Amino acid sequence: MIINKARQAEMVVRYNAGETLQAISVDYGLTGERVRQIIKGVAIPSKEAEEIRKEGRRVDWQCLVCKTAH
Repeated sequence: MIINKARQAEMVVRYNAGETLQAISVDYGLTGERVRQIIKGVAIPSKEAEEIRKEGRRVDWQCLVCKTAH
């Protein structure tokens, strides 16, 4: 499956907002490992995003494809 740049960007935004790889993978029908690989290839998560994930917080994000807040 080829993932376009908009979907890659959306994955990064969601991951940086604190979502887990598993949660993202379910929405795209991919494995958590594949999502990790895609995110790693697109961007390095910020220090703030890492802190958000460690604390278990969640930040709302807007889908780049459908423009819907999630």
